[in-house]
Amino acid sequence: MAPLGTVGWTPSPNGRGTIDILFENFLALFVCVWSVLHHNLQASHERCCSAFLRKCRWAVLAVTTPEMLTFFAIMQWNAAKISVEEMKGFGVEPWTMVHAFYANAGGFVLETPGFPRFPINATSIHYLCSKGRIKPPDITKESIWDRSKADLLAKGFAFVQCGWTSTDLC
Repeated sequence: MAPLGTVGWTPSPNGRGTIDILFENFLALFVCVWSVLHHNLQASHERCCSAFLRKCRWAVLAVTTPEMLTFFAIMQWNAAKISVEEMKGFGVEPWTMVHAFYANAGGFVLETPGFPRFPINATSIHYLCSKGRIKPPDITKESIWDRSKADLLAKGFAFVQCGWTSTDLC
């Protein structure tokens, strides 16, 4: 009969060891978080390697300190909400949270003569529109959603898997 009580570290050769369980759970969480995170759009001058490393840093941050990721998400939501209020106050009615999130992720690019193209955020768009330098972007919410390469069903499954794996760690 096995003794009752807590067993500490279990080495791998005797079966499924502690390090195997930790590695499997970390890998499952990493993959789930990777598919759920919404990263900024890749800059035109950014290499694939640096974009991949940036995504890896965010995924590791999300797995190791999820409260920091929650804090960043709250800040982004607040910035998008402020952007919608400012644009509606300026008279731009079709500006929604989707537009604000898309702008803050680097979705809108400013083209000026003699300068390379560069992304501008929602605050910059509001400022330039209020000064009459540019017109508000003319893009529908549906068009922005259409550009998303992520499937909501896949994200839902990844979210459920992440939660399931988290309960397995406890």
